[in-house]
Amino acid sequence: MAKTKDRVRRPKGEGTVYADRGGFVAEVLLDGTRVRRRAATRDAAEKLREDIVASFARKGEAPTTMTVADWLTTWTARLRRRSDIRPATILGYESIVRDYLIPRLGRVRLLELRTSDIQRMIESLEDDGLRPNTVRNIRNCLGAALKKSVQLDYISANPVSATQVSGQRGTVGTIAVKYLSKDEIDDVLECVKHDAKLQLAVNLTITLGLRQQELLGLDWVDFDAEHQTLRIRQAVVRGYDGLTIGEPKTPRSRRTVRLPSYLASYLGFWQRPTGPMFDGKRSARWSATDLSRRWKAALLFWGHDPIEWRALRHIAVSRMIESGMDVVQVSRIVGHSTAATTLRFYADAAPVITAAEADARSLDPAFAKLLRDHQTPTITPQAIDPQQAEGPSSSV
Repeated sequence: MAKTKDRVRRPKGEGTVYADRGGFVAEVLLDGTRVRRRAATRDAAEKLREDIVASFARKGEAPTTMTVADWLTTWTARLRRRSDIRPATILGYESIVRDYLIPRLGRVRLLELRTSDIQRMIESLEDDGLRPNTVRNIRNCLGAALKKSVQLDYISANPVSATQVSGQRGTVGTIAVKYLSKDEIDDVLECVKHDAKLQLAVNLTITLGLRQQELLGLDWVDFDAEHQTLRIRQAVVRGYDGLTIGEPKTPRSRRTVRLPSYLASYLGFWQRPTGPMFDGKRSARWSATDLSRRWKAALLFWGHDPIEWRALRHIAVSRMIESGMDVVQVSRIVGHSTAATTLRFYADAAPVITAAEADARSLDPAFAKLLRDHQTPTITPQAIDPQQAEGPSSSV
């Protein structure tokens, strides 16, 4: 008869470990609340049990009544006191907490939150039709909040770590956008040719790959007509009190780029001594909403299918890469922190094409001519003053 291992009864409050559904569970009763954590092996479960007990002993009093909503509210309030995080980032976290995390997990006690609870939430968000990037941002926000709760010994381990977003298992994410052919770009440029400011915004973005907030932060003093350069030094960002002018996304986003001669000529045609490049009668500077409304309205008026504005930046970067431009140079033009970022997100954004197709699609003379033809002003500044092309009222 096989010899069985003697069972040792642990003192009260030390918890237990038992087998369950192909794995093991560490369970500890803390202040009337059962805290359970799953593990693949008994040794790992024992370690979890010890961590739970040790965590309770260190803080002296477990937050047994604290819910996920309580902790997320506390966490976001603490973030507002930090000066090293952009307000836009914190506002984004607050939006995720308010719109997604609290409605789905808010009533769960923090000590009872399991990986399975979070995975079910992720799958529910995916079933609701949210984009993978949005679901991943929600997961990352919760992960950051729970990481802090681990550091404060509120919980022993971060249950987000073992969760996954569909399509992201062991792969590097790329940005999926609608890729436009030369003919499709020609159609888009036709849609905006009667709106001088929108035309300028489209051409700057599709040629230089500017971020939307960088584009809206441009002032006329940033354009050097003599040297045909454009300086990106600021961006329109969200603050606690609304839109404001702030730093670009990363330190490398502050850059000066050399303009193609046709684009420099077009900017020179509309140049003013001072002021924002994109403004209107009732707004000191366009907001993202102003730009989006004009863009959607132009496409709709001409019967064109909707296109996300961010697709223009992705198209610009993809064309640079396809044309054989060095990826380091591309990353500097578009303001990425490193060349690795460019490769990670944009190398696969465009379909596989032949060399002949690459010549037709890239920023070669043919493509330059396409842009140049649509940038040749068919009106005079006196006929349509850029100041007259106003958008919805918004101030910065």
